[in-house]
Amino acid sequence: NHIAIGRSLTQVAISVKDVLREIDEFKQGSAEQCLIDADNGTGNEDEDSSSDENELSEEVTATEMQVVQLVKELVSSILNLLKQLLYIVAAVAKPPHDKINNTLILEKLLELSKDLGISVDELGASLYPPQEIEALQQRVLEIEGLIENLQTEVITMMNESVPEVFTSVFIACKNAALSLTKLLDASVNIP
Repeated sequence: NHIAIGRSLTQVAISVKDVLREIDEFKQGSAEQCLIDADNGTGNEDEDSSSDENELSEEVTATEMQVVQLVKELVSSILNLLKQLLYIVAAVAKPPHDKINNTLILEKLLELSKDLGISVDELGASLYPPQEIEALQQRVLEIEGLIENLQTEVITMMNESVPEVFTSVFIACKNAALSLTKLLDASVNIP
């Protein structure tokens, strides 16, 4: 049922949007603390913290903040990708599309999207310090694979005539994942 698939995809998009909101909140508190630390030239270990968020953000390094920013870009791109999938699902629900074959592909798209939502949630949870670079790298690899599989299914369903906006959003996801991977790889090589 195209409507049920559309609703389920919407739930995945809402979940990804929630992760993005959490990353925004995390980033703001952490960025403020990093500025204070930079001004004082210390880790502020002697100061009392007024909230758990401030206690957490005291441990965030400049590199970890870069990771947070690049994860935010990746998650934003994934949210845009899911929105485009919703448009595609709505389009293929209308004639003259082959509903029988498309339903199978739509079910596969939904399954991949749910897996992507879980991976995004895990990626967001991995941002809290101390960040485990290897775990972040693994999650980015999973996300890249899921995005590739989503693109393959969309191409199959759309008979190679994929909307240009979907292709643009797909490329944005790949570029964001690549930038994040480069930073994570560089972080592993820091002595």
